[in-house]
Amino acid sequence: MSNQADHTIVRLRVPPELKEKIEKAAEENNRSQSAEMVSRLEESFQQNNNATDKFIEDLLKQLKIEYASLEVKYQTHQKTLENLEKTYREHLNMYEKQIQFMNQSYESQINNLLNALADYKK
Repeated sequence: MSNQADHTIVRLRVPPELKEKIEKAAEENNRSQSAEMVSRLEESFQQNNNATDKFIEDLLKQLKIEYASLEVKYQTHQKTLENLEKTYREHLNMYEKQIQFMNQSYESQINNLLNALADYKK
């Protein structure tokens, strides 16, 4: 790699076995050892980015699944609440009718007693 303004020289110590692997890979890829090292370093950063992107993607999928599950539970609870409210209103209406009937019945009985008492006094 030439000493260009868009590149910086970095001295790097590597074990001999790694140096041999770099030489072999550079030859196989038809590029300089410097270009091979730069390419592999860039690839490692890209893999990290890809891993992060995959993690975020998987996390979003999991959140969507969890949201869908919560939505189903919410709908179920809403339906249960609606049914409870309906049952409550029905019972309340029934009790109100029973109370009205009892009031009318008591009123009628009281009137009958008052009439009987009035007839008795005559």
